[in-house]
Amino acid sequence: MLLRCLVLSLILFCGSVFPESPKYLDQGWSLKERAWFYSADQGSRLAPYDIFFSIEQPDSEALFASRANLLSFGFLFQPGNDGVPIGFARNGRELGLTCAACHTSNIEYKGTTIRVDGGAGQSDMAGFLEALGAALQANLEERKFNRMAKRLGANDAKSKEALRERLKRSASERQTYNTVNRSDLVYGFGRLDAFGRIYNRVLQFAKSSDTVAANAPVSYPYLWDAPHHDYVQWVGSTSNAGLGSLARNVGQVVGVFGHVELQSKVPQAGYNSSAQIGELLAIENQLKRLTSPLWPEDVFPPIDRSRIASGRKLFESNCLSCHQDIERKNPTRKIYAQMYGIDLVGTDPKTAVNIVEAKGSTGLLKGKPVHFPVSIERFGETASVNYMLRHLVEGILIQNPARLIQSGVTNAGGLSAGRQGKFPVDPKDPLVALLAYKSRPLNGIWATAPYLHNGSVPTLDDLLLPASKRPKSFKTGSKAFDPVKVGFVSEEGPFTLDTSLPGNKNTGHEYGTNLSDGERASLLEYLKSL
Repeated sequence: MLLRCLVLSLILFCGSVFPESPKYLDQGWSLKERAWFYSADQGSRLAPYDIFFSIEQPDSEALFASRANLLSFGFLFQPGNDGVPIGFARNGRELGLTCAACHTSNIEYKGTTIRVDGGAGQSDMAGFLEALGAALQANLEERKFNRMAKRLGANDAKSKEALRERLKRSASERQTYNTVNRSDLVYGFGRLDAFGRIYNRVLQFAKSSDTVAANAPVSYPYLWDAPHHDYVQWVGSTSNAGLGSLARNVGQVVGVFGHVELQSKVPQAGYNSSAQIGELLAIENQLKRLTSPLWPEDVFPPIDRSRIASGRKLFESNCLSCHQDIERKNPTRKIYAQMYGIDLVGTDPKTAVNIVEAKGSTGLLKGKPVHFPVSIERFGETASVNYMLRHLVEGILIQNPARLIQSGVTNAGGLSAGRQGKFPVDPKDPLVALLAYKSRPLNGIWATAPYLHNGSVPTLDDLLLPASKRPKSFKTGSKAFDPVKVGFVSEEGPFTLDTSLPGNKNTGHEYGTNLSDGERASLLEYLKSL
């Protein structure tokens, strides 16, 4: 609680330092397109809209949704958005989350705030969800409840009882979610174990008796170029071919509080859900126009152009074999995933291992076809949760044939067909191919700190050092930028990331780590220019 108070004080102080309206970079979107992306409803149902904006914080009468409180979790606000943070969207009577909550970032430097659309968000999402659950529960206390009821105009006994039941239901949902996903490894800012939490939602919908550990947080991937990749996700698990991109986004909705009904008794009928297929298609289409941000030389120190040529040569000899060149504004650009096995790249393996090894009892899915519309293979007592998730997504999509035909998409690509690189292969178990991490082009990499898939290295300068010389721990949660080391200032922030813990290891990716100080500086200047 003391830490939260200190963060709130810092925010209130900094509120007078950084401008209300950020500086937008040229990333191919208009202001109107940005505003739409920030609040596009994808079908998430986090909490009742009216209750979320009326409950108090557990230890005071201050509203949980106060600007200062939400800022303390790292959420961003858009001028003129009526106090609703970026990435929060209304779904009927419910408030939910959308892509922008985790994929929009601010960078602060000498009094200027830069907005990076599609950037790696820096929110403490897990901390926020825990706090929301605690606040919902606390507001069942009589005095807090009566104040909330008064704010919502529930003055008679009947309306108050109906409100209380809605509050109880929401508090129970969040408590169950938080209990299932609670991890000994605290994520901090800018990270989330999205796969672990999505898997647990799948198991919950299936009424499985099992859960999986959500203890392998990753840095939020940046979104520019995503629709142009053949495979996406840190482990390259999802093909973008055919229905792939839509399937990926539907799976994401399953994880961020979308609702799915698995009670259908007709195998080929599919499942009703809250997923907003039209909005998801529109989001993906707009993302096709999003381009990576260029280093803002009118805000940061200018790039040292005298080092670019030598930096390029160092890039070619140390980076290019994994991180391909692309034309960042080419509308037909195609990016081919380069996958490298966890033993080869040497970075923390926990994310990949958890994804591959997650299994559980199938519950309501027992006896159902593994694939839609109908397949010979059927689920037994237990199954890979990855396959159970795929089944749910296919079931949701089959409910929307008209939308899919209109969008011009067809069959989804296979799990591992076409993936390039050096990764394990087992014909008997295709999931083994996911024991790998993906490299991608480095355009805009300057704006995506911290680095490695698990956010365990604070700056690009640190990443170009041998693992033994990288910071053993550093602070996260600050948006202050270091243009020399290229990353967020890691000496300040509300959370300390300890790289000695499983899931947090900063080992591996020892490429370009034997450069002299001058060579490293030249390579950094080149990376800034991408």
